[in-house]
Amino acid sequence: EIYVSDKYNFPFEFYDFLKLKKKINRKGLILECKSYLKESPDLYNLYTLQKVNTKKQDKKLISLSNF
Repeated sequence: EIYVSDKYNFPFEFYDFLKLKKKINRKGLILECKSYLKESPDLYNLYTLQKVNTKKQDKKLISLSNF
């Protein structure tokens, strides 16, 4: 499960925790992500965005948000 804001257009391939096996054409600022375990669907990893500091972001990523 992924909750995304379309305010920024960061490509999903930049999110290491998604562990994508192939490139997908999706973009956005991920606010929350639940990654379920195949063997135990009741167990999951939860990633929640606490804050965004755009002053410390890679300038290439900031420019991507201006699509």
